[in-house]
Amino acid sequence: MSGTGPMTPLPARSRNEAQLHLELLACPTCGEAGLELDQHALLLIDGQPIDCYAGQCAGCGVGREFRYAIAPDGEAQPEAFGGDTPSRLVDAGEWLWVADRIVAGLTVWLGEDVEEDPTETAEEFALASAAMDEVLKFVPAGAATPPPTAFWTERGREMWEEAPERFDAPRLAAVRDDYRMWAERLDANGTLSSTPIPAAEAVPVAAPFAAQSPEQRPSPVVPTSTPAEAGRTDGLPAAESSDHLSARSTEEAMMFLRLNPCGCGSNEFPPSSATSRLPDAHLTRYEGNCVDCGRSRSYTFRLPANPASGPGTRFGPAGRPSTIIDPGEWLAVARGSEAEAAQSAMDHPAEREHVQDLLRLAAEAISEVLNFLPPGASAVPPEASWTPEGRAVRNLVADEAFDVVWLSAERTRLLDAAHAGLVGDRFAQPDSTPASDRTGVANGDRTENGVADGDRTENGDRRA
Repeated sequence: MSGTGPMTPLPARSRNEAQLHLELLACPTCGEAGLELDQHALLLIDGQPIDCYAGQCAGCGVGREFRYAIAPDGEAQPEAFGGDTPSRLVDAGEWLWVADRIVAGLTVWLGEDVEEDPTETAEEFALASAAMDEVLKFVPAGAATPPPTAFWTERGREMWEEAPERFDAPRLAAVRDDYRMWAERLDANGTLSSTPIPAAEAVPVAAPFAAQSPEQRPSPVVPTSTPAEAGRTDGLPAAESSDHLSARSTEEAMMFLRLNPCGCGSNEFPPSSATSRLPDAHLTRYEGNCVDCGRSRSYTFRLPANPASGPGTRFGPAGRPSTIIDPGEWLAVARGSEAEAAQSAMDHPAEREHVQDLLRLAAEAISEVLNFLPPGASAVPPEASWTPEGRAVRNLVADEAFDVVWLSAERTRLLDAAHAGLVGDRFAQPDSTPASDRTGVANGDRTENGVADGDRTENGDRRA
């Protein structure tokens, strides 16, 4: 074995970590990462087993060789990279970069079908969760973030400088727990299993409401009511009643139904409805059977007797946030509606009107995100997203996507596009859009509704 590379064995906690390190190392000749492996041998040097890898750079073909001293307890599980100590080969920023790249192509948790083997998809989510665990190992006890010394590579430092807020320990743990949840809940059919998987109790913001007592449940920071007060606790309806959800309009109730597919993953749910009138509200029940699996589904909504009317009030009045759909979900609705509009040919007037309505819907969904702004705040706080889907969107887009300035500009852009009836590249998002390229949230790579398949109750319906 011969070639460029360190001859002193590098300290690896596991063979998984050694092989990942090989993939991350840039060639000193051309800068390309990746090694076309020719040889892998296990040598015994001074009584210590050494893993040796040799091959050519994938970019320029120069020979490279690496040796790793695997820790005695380094036979890790397939989804693990090492023990309790942080890595000495891959820094904190690189581990986050690795997690991002792993989930970049895994869109099942945003409601799309699994084209690959669903078992492999679940394993990828488990790997992403393990990579997030590795970032957390760099956070000292009692600290909020990894120290500067945890970023010693160029790529790792770039990840920190680009978005230091992503390295806050509670946020790291929340993302890890979400990835772990999707890994555990993905069944053999590429859908989500019906058994609830509670998140780690150490991260209250990330834990599903069902896993906590009422006193422990985090409430979104919103100007008026919260899910715990008026609509979405433990995946159940409003606190004043055990059998209904509080919706501000029929449109919002219908959007909630679209955002909550059946346990089999199908959105085909042709419900019948019945309404009873109260002095100050209407109770409307939607019930029916899933078209694909036949499962019975039923929701009852408490609707205002005199809903808001006028421009921009399709889902509810301005300044009053939803208690059944969180801001992360609303952002996904906006992106999905715009993506659907972009796919339309507008060959006849009816199609053009449909496109304009989709763009107006996207703008009103952005207004719904803005409704979650606390008084005087400049951005929607992360804790306002309480569903796994909303948190997934929140964690995988830049924080600027929830900034009042960007949201307001985005709403104006969509309204202008709707007024002009523009479609496709003619109303494409500017390059400055803060949404991350790590997820389909910004680029429209999603389902018809642009929404997530959910965390479900044992009846197959999603819980918050």
